[in-house]
Amino acid sequence: MSAAFAASAVANLKQSPVLWLRSLVLPAAILSLFQIGFLARMTRSAMLDVLGQDYVRTARAKGLGEWKTVSKHAFRNALILIVTAIGILLSTAIGGSVVIEQVFALPGVGRLVVQGILARDYPLV
Repeated sequence: MSAAFAASAVANLKQSPVLWLRSLVLPAAILSLFQIGFLARMTRSAMLDVLGQDYVRTARAKGLGEWKTVSKHAFRNALILIVTAIGILLSTAIGGSVVIEQVFALPGVGRLVVQGILARDYPLV
């Protein structure tokens, strides 16, 4: 796909940093909206699960403050599921970047993968 048929093209950073940043807002928003929602649901689910555990109730019963209980005990244990979800979302982001870079005519890893596939450069892919 040539840049003439693309939805937009990235501006040059050295010429206009503000225009460059504005040209990246829409692709970044499209690529991250699903992932932010999914990660927020996973974080909420993990925190609700961990907050019902016995060690959190024990920390509260000992008189530990709510902020310290949530940050030290609950969130650290909920991070296991959150980091796992981030790993899964990272693969989705790489796959989605192929489409986003083609639609918005952005240079990047996604475009490099598409060029490698078209040129049958299997080691690159």
